[in-house]
Amino acid sequence: VHEGQAAERVAALLADRDDVVIPRIYWDRSSKRVLTMDYIDGIKISDVEAQRAAGINTPAVADTLIDLFNTMILERGMFHADPHPGNLFVVPNEVEGEPARIGLVDFGLTKTLPDEFREQLIVLTSAIVSEQPEAITGTMEEMGFRTRERDDETYTALGEAFLGDVLRSGKSYADQEMVAEINERLGSVLRSNPLVDVPGDVILIARVMGLLSGLGKMLESETDLLDALMPFLDPDAE
Repeated sequence: VHEGQAAERVAALLADRDDVVIPRIYWDRSSKRVLTMDYIDGIKISDVEAQRAAGINTPAVADTLIDLFNTMILERGMFHADPHPGNLFVVPNEVEGEPARIGLVDFGLTKTLPDEFREQLIVLTSAIVSEQPEAITGTMEEMGFRTRERDDETYTALGEAFLGDVLRSGKSYADQEMVAEINERLGSVLRSNPLVDVPGDVILIARVMGLLSGLGKMLESETDLLDALMPFLDPDAE
């Protein structure tokens, strides 16, 4: 029941988009043990060969995917929190020449962000992009981050690991080499000033970002992540 209601809420939030497909729930054929919904006739998002055989541009799929999750997290405040390859399909467009659509299934793990937290996330992202250590520290503390000692260097390192390094790398996703470098640098900082508290919602968002990064690699994404992110940031926070 929770999953069906979540699917309907996300569908309503994204009703203005024609690049996403969310199955309709049939409550008259559902119960506490059975959830009946539309069948999505699509290609598993990790099956790149099948997408190419269908004439689908996989980097364009990656563009749509990033924009879709930016919209859900930063603009609408509710998102599908488990975007692994089994829950995402690429649906060829019925209109020839039009971009493929993203099919989302399995809304058992979704998250609704309070408006205040969503706005703080936008401010934090803006501060990371514009490299403002004091703003990063202040916003992270407002969101619930705590380190053993209050130190701008630690919070800045966290911000860079969370987002900044990938945005400034010129790459469309975090590859293994980048992840190893980030982990080594962040580990060194946190050994001297450990994290005491981390907001659970940020951990969930970081997990989603990691899954999307992996999908970006599969799809051979060419997305400029900074360009994709900028329209969602509050200009007053920059």
